[in-house]
Amino acid sequence: MNVSPKDKERLKHILTAIKAIEAYTHGFSKESWKEENMRYDATLRQLEIVGEACVHLSPQFTESHPEIPWHSVAGFRNIVVHEYFRVDEYLVWNIIQYNLPQE
Repeated sequence: MNVSPKDKERLKHILTAIKAIEAYTHGFSKESWKEENMRYDATLRQLEIVGEACVHLSPQFTESHPEIPWHSVAGFRNIVVHEYFRVDEYLVWNIIQYNLPQE
């Protein structure tokens, strides 16, 4: 499958955001990461970017990768942005540790 230039750009945004999240969380425990408000907030911002970029990927691309829960990624972004008071830092930590692709 050929990846469109638009999809390539969005995928680049996703990878850049994931690398930033890795940098913000590397060497931290769940507790110490959450205690540093700017680090926590920066991580949430990068998760927003991942979710927003996923929404703008073409249907052809997302349909060709059904192993990725695109709807859930976008849904989590909506919670972070619109229902920030519902964000559970332990859920965020688990997403970071277990759901983001590893290099």
